[in-house]
Amino acid sequence: MGRVWLATVGVGVGAERVALKLMLAKDLGDPDLRRQFRIEARFASQTNHPCIVRVLALGTTQRAHPSAGISRGTPYMAMELGDGAVREVDSFTELRAVVISTLHGLANIHARGVTHRDIKPSNLLVFSGQEGLGRYKICDFGIALGARSMRPLSGGGSPSYMAPESFPEGTRLTGPWTDLYGLGCAVWKLATGHPPLKRPPGFGAFSEFDPTRIPPFRPNFPCPPSFVRWLARLIAPEPTRRWRSAAHALHALHQVAPEERVLIGAVPTFSFIPGPQSPRRDGAPRWPIGPAPFVGRDGDLRALRADFLLSRAQGSPRFMLLRGAAGVGRTRLMEALAEMSTLSAPTVTLRATHATSPGRGDGLRAMLARALRCEGLRPDEGRHHVQKSLGPDAPADVVHAVSAGLYARGVGSGGSATHTLLHAIERYTRWLSRNNRVMVMLSHASDGPRTANLIDHLRAHGAPQIYVILTADEREGEDAIVAQLKRGSGDWSSLALSPLRLEESIHLTSSLLPPGTNEERIRRVATASKGSPLYITHRTRLMLDQHELDAAHHPAVPEAANLHQLWLRIIAALLDGHQEWRRPLELGALLGARLDLTEWTRICRLAGEVHPKALLDRLLDRGLAAEAGRGCCMLAHPTLRTTIALQAAGRGALKNHLRVVQDYLLDIAEGSATVEDRMTWLRRGFPTSQGSASTAR
Repeated sequence: MGRVWLATVGVGVGAERVALKLMLAKDLGDPDLRRQFRIEARFASQTNHPCIVRVLALGTTQRAHPSAGISRGTPYMAMELGDGAVREVDSFTELRAVVISTLHGLANIHARGVTHRDIKPSNLLVFSGQEGLGRYKICDFGIALGARSMRPLSGGGSPSYMAPESFPEGTRLTGPWTDLYGLGCAVWKLATGHPPLKRPPGFGAFSEFDPTRIPPFRPNFPCPPSFVRWLARLIAPEPTRRWRSAAHALHALHQVAPEERVLIGAVPTFSFIPGPQSPRRDGAPRWPIGPAPFVGRDGDLRALRADFLLSRAQGSPRFMLLRGAAGVGRTRLMEALAEMSTLSAPTVTLRATHATSPGRGDGLRAMLARALRCEGLRPDEGRHHVQKSLGPDAPADVVHAVSAGLYARGVGSGGSATHTLLHAIERYTRWLSRNNRVMVMLSHASDGPRTANLIDHLRAHGAPQIYVILTADEREGEDAIVAQLKRGSGDWSSLALSPLRLEESIHLTSSLLPPGTNEERIRRVATASKGSPLYITHRTRLMLDQHELDAAHHPAVPEAANLHQLWLRIIAALLDGHQEWRRPLELGALLGARLDLTEWTRICRLAGEVHPKALLDRLLDRGLAAEAGRGCCMLAHPTLRTTIALQAAGRGALKNHLRVVQDYLLDIAEGSATVEDRMTWLRRGFPTSQGSASTAR
């Protein structure tokens, strides 16, 4: 995907060396490869962890460097500079340090739903100037895959470190456990000098994989037998035989007794060579890089965590409703709980939407399909895949129940099909809860029967360690869910999130802008946000994208009074120079909370509009959309969708857009319960008056 250069940032005493990765000149004309480079940059830059190589800057070159073969406009990533890859280790102590650092880094990305897919010694860098966990770091997210990635699954990796499921025939089974296999092979290589199975570069058939060819483990230095047994589980050919994630493997590794005296092995042969100090973050050529800080929510997170742990103590399903105004950070808080829980104990998180604006990929069946990696499979293929996904130990009745629920017809209309789906979720979560805690995150829950059915069924039949977190888009929806929850006794709580205090808003704003930004300007943004982290995040991004901090070219303008007005400014900046994207954007907003790219493309073609792929890339790059599963994305917030629809209504285009979408839905699946839900919502008329903008305030 690129070539890495040694670069110097700054001059004189403040100059620092960084690793600069640029796209290859031959790949610049390929839009798919440029998109892949941006995806790698997004994965790498959204991590801030001592065991992962830090991205310091992203951008494109402003001028050409012909002697180096670098064209103007070449995408680049600037990263902290290490000493080189881990090649060998000279003792079990050193090997264990590499393994623990790598597992900590992997645990962090696994908790965020990312699989690296190319763990090998050359992607584990040494930073000799750092101690502890920061000494060894993971790099190169070139083929990384998110749990909610839009990209079609494909094989990939380095042949000698690829898990069986990494080959094309098995890619639907790829997950965090795939990284554990790669780590196991890397550990084997570092300890013995060679990977367990040497595969030629052209090796690419799943059918050629023969686990019986793995030789005995003969390290170059003594290793505890308990560690060798731990290693054997990492490289188990069957994915379900490995640990589910790096956090699980790390917990198990800590049980390996360091004082164990019966050892296997020989003598050390290599020691590390000291290298330069890694660069400081303040030497980065651009700001900001990395996830937005988590400000003002520590108390809320502790309360939510305590309630989550209560679900284990009471031995029955537990429900939590997060309440608060639009943009106050409920989804971010849910994700923080999921990450924290995954890192501390085996936890599986299932995500679903039950929006009042249903879309393709919405609802519980889509949640189940994503979890089992059955999206897009025909029923006959899906039923076979369920068995492989659950593993050989899954009882036949569990496999049958889950398969039946995935492919029951008429789900959404109530009756037996809905019951079959709910029964499938019950059996699946019970199967998971044998070794894991299970968390269901139900975002944008409606006050309709779907949410009520789920609550009632889980109360009656749910797994004892299941925790369900719900959010609703409207105050009326929250009140209806509370009324439903009150039908139970002691198995639910609610947590109301307040807006950030002004000093917290100022802290968040200043952390997202370059050092030295005018304090009065920071205060104006923080005050205008009315304590909304969503407002602050997107306002500061707009300021940076539009170079508003350059006072000579961008004099200060009044701040947007609410989210609705901020979205209007952001949409204007998005469409600047690309007015051909306006109608595709408006059509996409009508397709539901989860936007399917194939569906969006077909509707744009029916309406005679441009293909939305370039628009989607811009939305993803600017943080206005997020990947949401195979071929799907979600706009940044429901209030953004509302604003887009209101703009269409103001232009007099909404009725025509509604007609196009309705005609498409009628054409693809007449009589489908899911389509009927969407048609009912569209017939009610997407918000067509400025009064509906109140939800965006």
